[in-house]
Amino acid sequence: MVLPAVSLPAASSSASGPGLGTQTFGKEVLKSPLLVQFVTALGIDPALTHRTDPSLRIWYKKYNSYNEAVAKLTEMKAADTWTLANVGRTELIKLFSGWSFWHSHVSGAFGDI
Repeated sequence: MVLPAVSLPAASSSASGPGLGTQTFGKEVLKSPLLVQFVTALGIDPALTHRTDPSLRIWYKKYNSYNEAVAKLTEMKAADTWTLANVGRTELIKLFSGWSFWHSHVSGAFGDI
């Protein structure tokens, strides 16, 4: 079975700052400048911070991006190159969705965290 093409949600908000350029972030991430810095520092696609697309394809991308961010964060902390505030897995999950939704729908569908 071939899945239909999925388009990411239209950008409704943007943030800019030192070294950021203009990128689109989800509304929840824009509420915290620190979350915007985490997304940028970890190389997460800002489009994945939107919470408006319920498609399985997008959630699988979010899940993979989360795992890549955890690996990169671990590597940066080990190399002592992480210069931002301490961030845990809960804050990383908040980049993509709410905590309870992630555990009820994402981690169970794609594997444990």
